[in-house]
Amino acid sequence: MKALWRIPFLFLVFAVFCPGFPALVRAAEPSVPIAVIDVQVLLGKSSAAKSLQTQLKARQEAFQKEFGDLEASLQKKEKSLAAERASLSQEDFGKKKKAFENNLLDARKTVQKSKRALDEGVADAVGKIRSRIISIATDLAKERGYRIVMTRENLVVVDKAMDITDDVMTRMNKVLPDVKLKVSSK
Repeated sequence: MKALWRIPFLFLVFAVFCPGFPALVRAAEPSVPIAVIDVQVLLGKSSAAKSLQTQLKARQEAFQKEFGDLEASLQKKEKSLAAERASLSQEDFGKKKKAFENNLLDARKTVQKSKRALDEGVADAVGKIRSRIISIATDLAKERGYRIVMTRENLVVVDKAMDITDDVMTRMNKVLPDVKLKVSSK
């Protein structure tokens, strides 16, 4: 038991009386230049991201109006069909009902197709922004000698001096001020 207190004491004596010991400890610490980027900030606040958000909002509003009109038309047809039910033979009503159901199915397919095309357009635009972020981060790493660039999302505590998000944002806003939302009409 008495021998255990000697280990820290010997370490302290060695550290005080051996002038090269602190340098030896520092040499054992790795000094790898690391930078951190907050990708979520770049995807939310860069000029290109804001441009994409504006375009997306406009597209969504246009789709909402278009499909709202389509829905109103289908509701009108459904009420008309319900009102005609008593005056039509069962066979004629069945035909009209089948035609209405086909219209309804076509409308659903159209909505799904438009939504999928919009989602693909957004994914493509975000991919372009992410690609540019990586390109700019790579350039900064080469210029400043960073050996590792990490995303902020993977870290709990980060020294502000390591964060290059603002530098990436500045370059990105110059190089990619906007990104076009392309929605295919397949």
